[in-house]
Amino acid sequence: MKSGKTPQIVFLLSHPIQYFSPMLADLAGTWGDRFEVWYCSDAGLKAHHDSEFGVTYQWDIPLLEGYASRFFPNRSPKPSVSAFSGLFNPGLIAEIFRRKPEILILHGWGYPTHILAILAARLTGTRVWLRAETPANQENMKTGFRQNLKKFLLRQFIFRQADRFLFIGSRNRLFFEQFGARPEQLIFTPYAVDHRNFHPGTEEVKAAWKSAQNIPENHVTVLFCGKLIHKKRPDLLLEASRLLSDLPHTLVIAGDGEMKPALTEFAEAHSLSVRFLGFQNQTQIPAVYAGCDLFVLPSTLGETWGLVVNEAMASGLPVITSDTTGCSADLVEKGVNGDVFPDGNAQALAACLRPFLLDPELRRSAGRASLDRISGYTIGVITQNLTGAEAGK
Repeated sequence: MKSGKTPQIVFLLSHPIQYFSPMLADLAGTWGDRFEVWYCSDAGLKAHHDSEFGVTYQWDIPLLEGYASRFFPNRSPKPSVSAFSGLFNPGLIAEIFRRKPEILILHGWGYPTHILAILAARLTGTRVWLRAETPANQENMKTGFRQNLKKFLLRQFIFRQADRFLFIGSRNRLFFEQFGARPEQLIFTPYAVDHRNFHPGTEEVKAAWKSAQNIPENHVTVLFCGKLIHKKRPDLLLEASRLLSDLPHTLVIAGDGEMKPALTEFAEAHSLSVRFLGFQNQTQIPAVYAGCDLFVLPSTLGETWGLVVNEAMASGLPVITSDTTGCSADLVEKGVNGDVFPDGNAQALAACLRPFLLDPELRRSAGRASLDRISGYTIGVITQNLTGAEAGK
């Protein structure tokens, strides 16, 4: 959809992202024709092979509805949305000089196009608002010459060009503050999912779903959702399950990827009760959350937030995450709606799981607490805070 009018507020994104589209539509509902989204690539719109998922798929929800958007030709010699040199869009840079929007919102700065867009915005008097998901705890783990050079360039050249910083959570806010962001420059724009798509499952719904999956009625279902890659550490969940063999439970693995053969072999070798569901598209996954009892994300370095935790909480599930996972500091309150365990520690994960496997009332109360806590992390909060900041100039 294209408005045909000169936008005053432009949101620059690498490519259409299924999690962002509802937010963009909501912003368009407030800003109207003043708002437009500019894309550097059409990756994600068509069926494609994801090397990490290990499957070919196409998102089964509309990604471009409800807001005006434009796509600019990508002139990179090696087009990609997963490499720094993969996006180079000179037409987009020329459009900034021609249109001179009031505000340019960028998600990230990891491509030549983004860096050039920031410089073009400064030359044309366009205000630059930067959004990112980088958590300070993970950034501070990285060392070495290249990392120090990156930090120097961010501090001295990129962040000095920004008027506002859009943080998604407390660790991300700390990251911006460490690079010089002042309190008046910070806007809370929480990572959020479309809550309308997720609902808690009743006891009847859960029982029916377990029956359909041939899961014993007395088993507690522990859900993992994501790519089966090392960063997500699904192997850690299977190891914790092995340590809890005295308790009736079944792991539900929604996702696919390079680790699946090893995980399947481990489950068989240790007689674990596991259901590998494979890749679940956007319209399929809500039923999986509603059918399960508990959610675990054991990710390590590289999991900058973990929106699946938002989805699980919006579905009324208790959640357990590693302490490295970006969202753990904001979304998980130990002993209230879940628990947090030390990254990479299967014994600690098993200890976190045990009380939830034993106590159905604990699962119910923690699930209610998840629903309450996630109510502050919504698309509506993003729209309210961004439109308020724009109105206040």
